[in-house]
Formats: sequence, C-alpha cells, structure tokens
Amino acid sequence: MRILWINEESSFIGGCESYIFNTVAWLNQKNIHSILLYDPLKASDVAFMNCFEKAFPIVDLESQLAEIPHDVIYVHQVRDLKILEVLTKAKAPTIRFLHDHELFCLRGSRLPIFSNTACERNLDCCYPFKGTVVRDKDSIFGLRFKTLASLKKLQAANFKFDATVVASEYMKKQASSIGFSEECVHHIPLYPYQKEESFSITYENAKHFLFVGQLVRAKGVDVLLKAFSHLPQEYTLSIPGLVGKKINIKILRAN
Repeated sequence: MRILWINEESSFIGGCESYIFNTVAWLNQKNIHSILLYDPLKASDVAFMNCFEKAFPIVDLESQLAEIPHDVIYVHQVRDLKILEVLTKAKAPTIRFLHDHELFCLRGSRLPIFSNTACERNLDCCYPFKGTVVRDKDSIFGLRFKTLASLKKLQAANFKFDATVVASEYMKKQASSIGFSEECVHHIPLYPYQKEESFSITYENAKHFLFVGQLVRAKGVDVLLKAFSHLPQEYTLSIPGLVGKKINIKILRAN
C-alpha cells in the first residue's frame, strides 16, 4: 500500500501536522509506504519530512500524480481551489480529512463573536452582504474581504472526493449539514491507538495544572479560568506561551 499525503505545511506547525506525523510513523511499522506533497512556499522541517519515504514540493500536481506511484491519496490542509480541483480528477481513491471548521464558516469557526454556543445557522443567513472581513497576515493591512461565493466553490470541490474523514460525531453532523454526503463521511479516531499494558494513575494530590494549547476562546481557556476561580488558592494553573492577539489578552484579563 502506498499513500500519497497532500498537505500545505511540512513542519510541526499544528494539530493537523502532528496527526499526520504520528499516523505515518505508525504506518511505517506496518510496512505501508507514505509519500508527501507539500507547498514549497511554506517553511519546512527536515525532522517532519524524514518520517516519509519521499517528500516533494507541489510544482505540477497533475504531472506528479501521473509519475508518483500511489494507491490512495489522503488530502489534509489544502486551501488552494486549483489544487483541490486537480485532486478531484485523480484516478486513485481520494480521501479528505476535515481538521477544522474552515469549510463551514467564513470566519473559520462555528463560535459566534459574542457567544460560546456553536452557530447552527445557514451561511446565507449569517452573511447578508455575501462576505466578511477576515484576518490575513499575508495582506498589506492584515485584513481581506472573504466572499461567500469563494467558500462555496471550496465546498463544492471538497464534496467530490471519494470519502471524507472527521475526528468526531459532531464534525460528521456538521459536514453533513453543509452538503457532504452522509454516506461518505466517516468518523475515525485521531490516532491508531495500540493495546498496551493496563495502568492506573491517581490525581488525588494533584494541585498544579498546566494548559498547553492556543490561547483562543475556541479552546475553552475562558471556561478553564472560570473553573479555577472556584478552587482553593493552593490549586494553581500555568498557561505558557505568547499572547499574540488582543482577544486573548481580553480573555486573560477578564478572568
């Protein structure tokens, strides 16, 4: 079995890449071959790419699909419509993994700006002006206007894949709600867990806790801080990392 992995990033930049790396490492033990195609304009990490049998920058995807031997194509974080359209025409079975809500909302999140309750509204109802302003670090002013039409084109391209993988039943429901075929959406746990010897851990005396993750509302940092405000003072919480956005500072100050 030869799997051709498609992902923009080729470094340990986020949860998607951690999933890819750990899964490929496990597949290597099963004698399943993995090849990576990545965006050459993104920063690369040799340690990440060394996990693959081969790794190539995406140059001429149509030609590369014809020349690189593979049995299955596994698509992860890809936002380029042209690349997606080429992949939908591939001869090999093509699977798409949805890691986040980028295809579900123009803002990339199902959380409304002033609420912690996930939005269930139709896209056309949320954006009467057929678009919205979003952050974009690559633009001159750090902002750009993202249109509803462009998102729907991305959705339409993703609907054409042979199968779609999600990490939770919630994501499966969300994917079906925007147009993915329910029969083609599969809930698969994030990692191929192996059976290990049983063990037990007790936390009776634990009083020092560490949060590791992005300091954003979607990660539930505000809920965590509120919970700790109800605990005795001997319980401590450490939150390492840089606060790079104003909303993060507001979350920390408010709690």
